[in-house]
Amino acid sequence: MGAVLNILQLVIVLLCFLLSIFEALSAFIIFCIEIFIFVQVMSIPIFQNNQNDLYISSILMLVSSFMLCLSYILEWSIKSSKIVHALRNISNLFFSAAAIYHLIVMKKTNKAEILSNVLATWGTSDYGENFENKYKCTSVTDCMPEIEKSFKKVFDTGRGIKTPLGFFWASIIFYGILSVFLLISSKYIFNM
Repeated sequence: MGAVLNILQLVIVLLCFLLSIFEALSAFIIFCIEIFIFVQVMSIPIFQNNQNDLYISSILMLVSSFMLCLSYILEWSIKSSKIVHALRNISNLFFSAAAIYHLIVMKKTNKAEILSNVLATWGTSDYGENFENKYKCTSVTDCMPEIEKSFKKVFDTGRGIKTPLGFFWASIIFYGILSVFLLISSKYIFNM
C-alpha cells in the first residue's frame, strides 16, 4: 500500500510541475497578446476618443500580466520566500479580476456598441479625420474596410486570450486540488 501511495505522490508531483509550467506559459503568452492589444488601442485613431473601457481594460491586463510574469521570474530566480509567494497570490487575484473585466469589455455586444458610436460620431470628432489621414481614405464608407480590420485586430485578439486564460485558471484549480490531495496523502503515509 505504501509503494502505491509513493508512486501516486510522484505522479501528482509531476502533474503539479506540468500544471505550473502551463500556468506560467499561459501568463507569458497573455502578456505578449496584451502588449499587441495595447499598442493597437493606443495607435488606432478611432480608439483614442471616448473608449475608456478599452483603455482601462488594456492597461489593467497589461499591468496585471506584467506583475504575474514578474512574480514568476522572481519565484524562479530567488529562493521562494513568503514575500514572493504573497506577490504571486496577489498577482493571481489582480490578474483574474482584470481578465474578467477584459472579457466583459471584449464581448461582441460591446464591440457592436463601440462601432456604432464610432460611426455615429465620425464627422463630429477629430478621430475620423485622423483615421482618414492615417489610412488614406476619404469618408466613413471608404474607410469601412480599415475600420473593420482595426476592430478585428483589437476585439478578436482580445477575445483570443480565452484559451490561454482557460489554461491558466485550470492550472491553478487543478494545482490546488492536487496539492490538497498530496498534503492529505502525505499525512496518511506518515501516520502509517
